[in-house]
Amino acid sequence: MNLQPVHATTTLRHLLAVVLLALCSACAVLPDDVPRPVTTALPEGVATPLGDRAASLATAHPGQSGFQLLTRGNPALTARHALALAARQTLDLQYYVVHDDESSRTLMRLVAQAAERGVRVRILVDDIHTGDNDTLIAAFSQRPNIDVRVFNPFGVRGSMGVLRTTEFLLNTDRLNRRMHNKAMIADNAAAIVGGRNLGDEYFGSRSATSFVDLDVLAVGPVVRQTSEGFDAYWNSPWAVPIEAFVRQAPQALPPVGDNVVPLPGATSLAASLLAGDLPLEWGEAEAWWDRPEKISGEAAAARDGVRIAPKIRALLLGARHEVVLVSAYFVPRTLGAGQLSAMAQRGVRVKVLTNSLAATDVVAAHGGYAHYRTEMARGGVQLYELRPLEREPDAPPADGSGPFKSRTSLHAKTMVVDGHTVVIGSSNADPRSVWLNTEMAIVIQSEALARSLTGQIDDVIAARCNRVVWADDHLEWERVEAGQTVRTGTEPDTTAWRRFLSNVLWTVAPEEFL
Repeated sequence: MNLQPVHATTTLRHLLAVVLLALCSACAVLPDDVPRPVTTALPEGVATPLGDRAASLATAHPGQSGFQLLTRGNPALTARHALALAARQTLDLQYYVVHDDESSRTLMRLVAQAAERGVRVRILVDDIHTGDNDTLIAAFSQRPNIDVRVFNPFGVRGSMGVLRTTEFLLNTDRLNRRMHNKAMIADNAAAIVGGRNLGDEYFGSRSATSFVDLDVLAVGPVVRQTSEGFDAYWNSPWAVPIEAFVRQAPQALPPVGDNVVPLPGATSLAASLLAGDLPLEWGEAEAWWDRPEKISGEAAAARDGVRIAPKIRALLLGARHEVVLVSAYFVPRTLGAGQLSAMAQRGVRVKVLTNSLAATDVVAAHGGYAHYRTEMARGGVQLYELRPLEREPDAPPADGSGPFKSRTSLHAKTMVVDGHTVVIGSSNADPRSVWLNTEMAIVIQSEALARSLTGQIDDVIAARCNRVVWADDHLEWERVEAGQTVRTGTEPDTTAWRRFLSNVLWTVAPEEFL
């Protein structure tokens, strides 16, 4: 008998093959061995104090919905606290990210408090950042009246280590598509929709990174449309109960009781909602949302009616006088840059606000924008780039301190067309929002709301932005300091390394992923 030695490398190769096969099996299908009862939003006509007040308000504005802009972080978090306090029957939360930090913990305790008084709670969160917290999330889901589902889950749990990253690479077409929607709905009567995830950096809390963002508080018929979108995602095959990923039931969390303090102003805001005396701007509105099957692959995303991007593009291209576009990540590609320039050339005022290289938290996305910046500036598009705020002396260093994080960054996504159509939602003007991630938006017809939002955008531009201008044969960045116009020929507040990195990352990253 001729025995040959088994080399360690061969054994390791076989082991890796087994692991890869297991990963392929894990990511090929979604878990289907856990109960998924179909549930829906509170039916219209079921009496709740919040619903009754919203209905009485809507009577004075037939066919319209009421809105309040949430442009600052603290009021946006206060409004979420108020919805949790005002709910009597249902609370639905749908988010891309829910961080385990102070603002999220307080909000979730208020949500748990609502569940303890009999409110049915459904929480749907994308799985890109949840793997480390399965046990904690499952324990929260074990509370009475609370159900948590994760959307488009990984088979490998935990953080993005070697195995989870390997699964991502093996199944990129599905796992690279994420649920980017952001909504909170109380009693199918009031909702908050916009760009904010749940985390300290979105609400002006003490955080390494602080985002400039935008939400809108809504009551009226548009809320029911928003709930229809939530139900479509919640009951889809891609929404999996968190219990599917926990081998044994976690220890139950103690009741919250009265041991949670909402933000100052939340109780009075909830009272105003319940009394129906909250100041609102009214207008006809629609809730738009990508169909959840968009994440199943390129073919599904290409089908008519699956994506909201074509409708948003049609609104933009139909502008006759002015478009104000705010997008944290702005990658117009060749077609978009050409169309915006053509609009400007025919007399439409096209104003775009996005992140500067110094402010962005995604350097590669800025590279995708910078590639088309010269064409747009030459074509007459007004380009404004948000400057980062100076860090406070006692503030913590930026996350990752190197080239990928900054102190202050734009995160809002909105558009105002011809002074009367307002779009507020989760969608950036980039290929990822158009083709990969699922998105949502509320589209509002209101001159008053458009005027208010445009005014606030103009204030940000005047105080905190550089304007990109074409000067003969090159780009320059213009700002006003102490009443004087200052221009520079290089991207302000950046190092040569950061500029180099932006160019390199854009070159190597597939543009459709930006």
